[in-house]
Amino acid sequence: MGYQGSCRRYRMVGQQLKNARHKINLHPSVIASFLGYTDPSIIFNIENGDVRVPLKDLPQLAKVLKLPLYRLHIIVEGYYPGFSSKASEIVGKTIEPLPEDKFSVAIVLSAIEQQSQIM
Repeated sequence: MGYQGSCRRYRMVGQQLKNARHKINLHPSVIASFLGYTDPSIIFNIENGDVRVPLKDLPQLAKVLKLPLYRLHIIVEGYYPGFSSKASEIVGKTIEPLPEDKFSVAIVLSAIEQQSQIM
C-alpha cells in the first residue's frame, strides 16, 4: 500500500476524530491544551491526516472526545493495519481481553507503545 495508502488511512482516521470533536462541540485549542500542546495546529494536522496521534496521547484523546472503546480500537487499526492480530497475540499472553474492558484496552495501548517499532 505504501505512502499513499498510509496518507489515505490517516485522513480517514483524522476525519473520524474531527467528526467526534464536532459532535461534542470542542474547539481544537481545548483538545490541544488537554493533551499538553500549546499550539492547536497539531489537532488540525491530525484531523487532516498529516500526522498520526502520538500513541501516548491516544487514551487522553479518547477521553476528551468521549470516544467509546471500540472507536479507539478502530482509530488504532487505521494507523496500524493488522494491529488487531498483533494485539490479540500480545494481550492473549497476559489476560483474556474483553472488547469493552478498560483494563484490557490499557494493556493493549501499552503493548502498542512497546511494540510500535516492530510494526
